[in-house]
Amino acid sequence: YYTSQSLDLAREIGDLFDASYALGNLGSIAFSTGDYNQAEQYIWESIGLCRVMKFRQGLAHNLNLLGLCQFLGGQLKAAQETTNEGVFIARDLSFSNSVAYGLAVSSLLASLEGDYEYGLTLTGEGRDLQTNKFGVFLGHWAKAVAHTGLEQERQAWRQSLAALEICLHWRWDAIITWVLPPVGIILAQKGQPQRAAEILGLYLNHPLRPSGWAEKWSLLSEWQAKLEDTLGTTAYRAALVRGGDLDLIEIAEAILAEGDEAW
Repeated sequence: YYTSQSLDLAREIGDLFDASYALGNLGSIAFSTGDYNQAEQYIWESIGLCRVMKFRQGLAHNLNLLGLCQFLGGQLKAAQETTNEGVFIARDLSFSNSVAYGLAVSSLLASLEGDYEYGLTLTGEGRDLQTNKFGVFLGHWAKAVAHTGLEQERQAWRQSLAALEICLHWRWDAIITWVLPPVGIILAQKGQPQRAAEILGLYLNHPLRPSGWAEKWSLLSEWQAKLEDTLGTTAYRAALVRGGDLDLIEIAEAILAEGDEAW
């Protein structure tokens, strides 16, 4: 509410800097509410203002946010190009927060291409960079995806727990859905096919999930086929339906409460 008021006031008085700042914040807020199209619109507008002002720090930050938007929507080539530009500018400015964002998105892109080792290398590069809670979340999420691809279930589980803990603390409900695909695969890798299918059903049926990125993850498709083969088509589809009826927050809290005990 206050950010929207700030944007209205900045526009009224012609303050491009404050308007671009407010637009970037509104874009970030839209992630947590699952309004991904609105997030992209805010961020594009902020990028335009930053280019007009030649405000390179704001430009780098918003380019990396835009790269994340594009990644979530499955626009992988565009996301890579956008993020490359954002990271280049952020490195030139020694803007560590934005570099951390960009490296996490680049790691996720590498993982979806099947290069999980490189994905981990990128997250390792971003590990010691100073960033905010969202940047920390992105790092944990990217590591969870990369470790999942390498079948390093324990490390993937720990990173997923760390990502979920941040989401629950800040009530980022929509962003919790981003973590469900690696969690579902980890459970399948651990030999829990029923539960894995239910978690994936929660993801696939949830209205706040981003549609695009997970559908481009070949590992997820492979495990969906394996789960259907293991459970049988009828049981698999029934598990997906049950998953769609689960409560997102309750499931996230239950996963987090398990900790490492299952290992």
